[in-house]
Amino acid sequence: MISAAVLRSGNLYVFGGCRKIANDNFHFDAELYKLNLESCIWEKLAGSECSNEIQPEGMYRHGIACDDHKLYVLGYSWSEVYTIPHLHKIYAYDLKLSMWESLSTHPDYLKGFPPTRIYHSCAQRNNDVFISGGHNNSLIYDDLWRLNLTTLQWTSLNKLPIKSFFHTASITPSGCMYYFGGVTKLDDSSRTGETYRIWLEVPSLFELCWYHVSSLIPDLDSLSDERLITLGIPRSLIGRVRAG
Repeated sequence: MISAAVLRSGNLYVFGGCRKIANDNFHFDAELYKLNLESCIWEKLAGSECSNEIQPEGMYRHGIACDDHKLYVLGYSWSEVYTIPHLHKIYAYDLKLSMWESLSTHPDYLKGFPPTRIYHSCAQRNNDVFISGGHNNSLIYDDLWRLNLTTLQWTSLNKLPIKSFFHTASITPSGCMYYFGGVTKLDDSSRTGETYRIWLEVPSLFELCWYHVSSLIPDLDSLSDERLITLGIPRSLIGRVRAG
């Protein structure tokens, strides 16, 4: 079961996923759950039996993001990949009203909307969500898109170095996105373990210097604290070295 999850205000929200119920028979979930991390109690917020006319279909390997009021689903089901050409609308769950809705997004001024896809990566930084890669069952993508959750404006960003799906992406606090692994052929015959990174915003001089030092001394994490201090590494950064 590969669900999408997001953490917000002490709660873990989990949506969708896939379960094998028999040989060559899979069930794609459309349930939304909340786990309170303090009480460790699960609560079902919405499911396929929802009476609301707007309800996402079951899906997996999609993306999910959030702000203080809503959860946003970045992706479509298998059937929607064939019938919806672009990500011009996204599903959102209103946490206050406890209901799903469909939100219209705004296209990039030059590239329009991102093509509909599955098995892409999704990472959030503040109020921006970044999706990359994936495929539509005929094309594998190497694009990178940003969606602002306040304006629902899409922006097309740089091309990725590789076309892949089933990869993962994560963003550091300083705004650097790392892109790891994935499948590079539609028949699943080729996978990659390569890692790439891209700055999503102009890094500070401090971050640029730190990345340069890290590249010059790749085995920093194997050195003792005394050796790091001797090399001139500030004590404030030793914890960062130890964290990997």
